[in-house]
Amino acid sequence: MAGPEVRISLKPKDELIAERGLEKGGRVQKYIDQAVIDLCEPYVPFDTGALKESPRTCSPPGEGRVVYGVPYARRQYFENKGDGGLRGARWFDRMKADRLEDIVEGARREAGLD
Repeated sequence: MAGPEVRISLKPKDELIAERGLEKGGRVQKYIDQAVIDLCEPYVPFDTGALKESPRTCSPPGEGRVVYGVPYARRQYFENKGDGGLRGARWFDRMKADRLEDIVEGARREAGLD
């Protein structure tokens, strides 16, 4: 005697990915990009504010990269001596060490996984 027939119907993979906002340039990537910009802000060296503000105009959300688009950004990233607070060299690395779990949790929420 045969058991009952079971049929499973799944949506196409791309549709499932898009529903969660996980497609390239989707809402989860946009969230991560914006979170990196926002969370790095207190770590970025500050003089005139141009360096700190540059990723807001040089990094379209969803591209998966944050660009500090001023000519002196690279030098500041590797050589800035800091101000005794959070601001100084290697701001992304230091922010990530402090706040990576916050970014991951936010991305999970954005994808509807929490």
